[in-house]
Amino acid sequence: MLPGYAAVAYAAAVLLAIGCGAWLGRSRLSAAGLTPAEAVRGIGVLAVPALAGAKLASYLERGDLAPLAWEVVNGYRYPGAIFGLLFGGLVLARLRGSGRRTLAIGDALAPVVALSAGLARLGCFAAGCCHGRAADLPWSVRFPRQSIAWSAHLHAGLVGPAEPWSAAVHPLQLYFAATSVGIGLVWLAWSPRRAGVSLFSILIADGLVKLSLEQLRMGQVPMLEYGALAAISTGAIGLAWILIQDREGGLRPRY
Repeated sequence: MLPGYAAVAYAAAVLLAIGCGAWLGRSRLSAAGLTPAEAVRGIGVLAVPALAGAKLASYLERGDLAPLAWEVVNGYRYPGAIFGLLFGGLVLARLRGSGRRTLAIGDALAPVVALSAGLARLGCFAAGCCHGRAADLPWSVRFPRQSIAWSAHLHAGLVGPAEPWSAAVHPLQLYFAATSVGIGLVWLAWSPRRAGVSLFSILIADGLVKLSLEQLRMGQVPMLEYGALAAISTGAIGLAWILIQDREGGLRPRY
């Protein structure tokens, strides 16, 4: 269980990420041709599978359910949210019968999701979860007694029960935050006109970054690495499909 202050900071960061993502996503969807009402409905519809996917991924990793109050505030895995969004987008495309329009929506939202994930990672840093391996570097950080990092180090024998701080570790949460924000900003500034290119390119870039950074995590989680590989594969298949469609003249610019 997180210390009280950490739980509040984590929840605040997640709520900030959701709020900023919803605001920017609505603007991006409006620019993609959706009315404000359609944009709000689209965000609401896609938020359900995203949150469900994040929660399911966390449950599969842990193997059991925590108390409800903890589950509401904590226990969300980013790869699960990504694939929840992809699943929701596929269902939406099937129901509406417009794959190209759905790809355009994905292009609009993918950079927003990356930026929001970066903000949410600040909550991870405040909570001390998702921390990196022990490292003696100028930018290494220590987390206070009773934090998740401190408890993990106590269990591993890296610190004693009287130690006020954890061992120095890679600030992995900040690495994740910086790279997610960077990916989001790059694709906000560069928006290819071919529908789907932004979405699938971001999946590849995000997957490659996550796969690399996961090697710095204390206590690697294979499921997260599999999720990164799945994102890379999905993005590569998507870009290959776009290339084939483009050569056959079956996919036009989204505008």
